[in-house]
Amino acid sequence: MLHCKYRLKTFLLLCAIVILVGITGNHASAAAKPAALLPEGAAPADVRQLIVVQSDHKNKQVGTLTAWQKKDEKWLVKYKDIPVNLGRSGVVSAAQKQEGDGATPAGLYKLRRAFGYESFSISMPYIQVTKQHYWIDDVASPFYNQLVVGKTAAKSYELMRRKDELYKLGLVIEYNTEPVVAGKGSAIFMHVRKGPGVPTSGCVAMAEKDIKKILKWLKPEQNPAVCIE
Repeated sequence: MLHCKYRLKTFLLLCAIVILVGITGNHASAAAKPAALLPEGAAPADVRQLIVVQSDHKNKQVGTLTAWQKKDEKWLVKYKDIPVNLGRSGVVSAAQKQEGDGATPAGLYKLRRAFGYESFSISMPYIQVTKQHYWIDDVASPFYNQLVVGKTAAKSYELMRRKDELYKLGLVIEYNTEPVVAGKGSAIFMHVRKGPGVPTSGCVAMAEKDIKKILKWLKPEQNPAVCIE
């Protein structure tokens, strides 16, 4: 997996400069370029929609989400300051991430597919999940970290059509999917939060209204990705 290393101090300094020169509103959005905060070559040039998730310094179980759109080679803010809940163990590097550790993996990951309980018209490939859809987290299973339909012999899995609303709408974060490495973590999604500040088992969770607008905004031809730090 590719990894991004956003420099928060640099970002804050950039924001301070923007404020000092009196740039506000849409002009401030156009001035801030996330690509400039990345190490050279860290983000694929064809990524034109980028979601940045930054954990809070004081409480690693929560953070904020900013959605960026690249237009005419300039990065513009689409959505900002969206509160998110992160793993109960905070954010760790992909090298440290392990199955069941409750941590959200840091890095840059592709966004290719969405899911939910009901039909939902969006541009991204969308799977309407049923009680027959399972996401395998059994490290001994040949289908580890994969979505399967129908009866499974796996000893451990997540039922995608849950009894609660957490997976009512969701987006797969393509962590540990290309290739799959057994034991390095599974079922890393963006999904509906349980409540404000309630940590996840490693996913990125937000209010239903927020994930709904993110899903409606994403376009597969824009090669969307998420950067988590």
